[in-house]
Amino acid sequence: MCKGLVRLSFVSSIVAASVFGSAQVFTLTDTGTSAHIVANSTVGLDQWIIGGVDQVFTNTYMWRLGDSGTADYLQNLTLSSFSQSGNRFLDLTYTNAVQGFAVDVTYVLSGASTSFDLAEIVRVRNTGNNTLDFRLFQYNDFDLNGTPSNDTATRLNSSQIMQQDGAVSLNMVSQGATPVPGFSQLGPLFASSVTGTSGYNLDTIAGNNLGQNFTGDAAYGFQWNSHLTPGQSFTISTDKVAAVPEPTTMAALGLGALAMIRRRRSKKA
Repeated sequence: MCKGLVRLSFVSSIVAASVFGSAQVFTLTDTGTSAHIVANSTVGLDQWIIGGVDQVFTNTYMWRLGDSGTADYLQNLTLSSFSQSGNRFLDLTYTNAVQGFAVDVTYVLSGASTSFDLAEIVRVRNTGNNTLDFRLFQYNDFDLNGTPSNDTATRLNSSQIMQQDGAVSLNMVSQGATPVPGFSQLGPLFASSVTGTSGYNLDTIAGNNLGQNFTGDAAYGFQWNSHLTPGQSFTISTDKVAAVPEPTTMAALGLGALAMIRRRRSKKA
């Protein structure tokens, strides 16, 4: 299924959910930027607006216990609590009472004139009585400049991937993560592999394939494996930094940007 149809299906489901009051939608704002997060949809972060252009298709998380079975989206767990503090901060807590764990996700949005930051902190807690071999995946599909097919993503090191629009170079996203993930993956869209293949691990072990790049509709992700005894937790943080040209350069590129906005709107229609 093409991304336009996926987006259409998702928007339709949110519209339907809003009618019944079940969609949990949050908007964060700061200088020159806004982020739109659907806490109970597998797409997760589905909009990051910079300069009037949506830069993301989806930024989401999956989980699995052990190395058999398939991963599932974090948003399919029970959203047990949420809190938005001001315009820039959002806290979400997901729980799984059967397996005995909880996942806390914090979003922090920061804006400026030419640099924009979206940070995420994820804490996994073992709330049960059994030891858990927890697998946490982060999946990123950014469409910089609102176009999906001409981005170049490059692996800088074991925990950082840089993405740049190959046509105009208007926006750039750097993805960094700590602690260092055990695995990562960069290339064509691969969410269905994580959620549809039993025991799937991302394809690159930390330290390998440095300098790898992919041009096209790029996706990339990280995987953390943690052994949690009852009462233990582990925390990861990721940071997305988008940079745009100075305002004078933005003005020179205005006509091109407007065309990209129109194409993005057509894609989401």
